[in-house]
Amino acid sequence: MVDITGPKGAKREIADARARTARRCMESL
Repeated sequence: MVDITGPKGAKREIADARARTARRCMESL
């Protein structure tokens, strides 16, 4: 469960998504 009750939660989720995409790019390269 992802709790998004404020900007902090949203920012944290975005950071997680960026980290995941970055790892994917590094693995695919």
